Amino acid sequence: MSALAKPICELDYLTLVRRFPLRPIHTDAVHRGAVEMAAELTAKGDAELSAGEIDYLQALARFIDDYQKQRRNVSLQRATPLEVLRHLMEEREMTPAQLGDILGSRPAASMILKGRREMSKAHIRAAATHFAVSPAVFL
Repeated sequence: MSALAKPICELDYLTLVRRFPLRPIHTDAVHRGAVEMAAELTAKGDAELSAGEIDYLQALARFIDDYQKQRRNVSLQRATPLEVLRHLMEEREMTPAQLGDILGSRPAASMILKGRREMSKAHIRAAATHFAVSPAVFL
């Protein structure tokens, strides 16, 4: 099949792959490039994207998400339990009162966040379940 006979969406997709190949992301520099490419496509608006551009953007978004999850896991492994908790709360714009509701005690949440008390096993289980992380990040 000649290049002219290929559907437009295939050509759009292949053009994007040539500009920024779809592959797992392993460095911050490649991640920045991927985010820039995704931003360029999303700026066009959903209604203006071809089927090939949509397919490409969905695949690129998956690689970006995978890289960000990997980086987050590495960062969380180096952080103290309190830093992890604060980070997860900040990510979700959560208040200390909301954390207290999750842990089952607002005063305990306040003391934990001030560094005056460590999380109990029950607190760790509740936080790990709520934030969908391994309980190990709080140990």
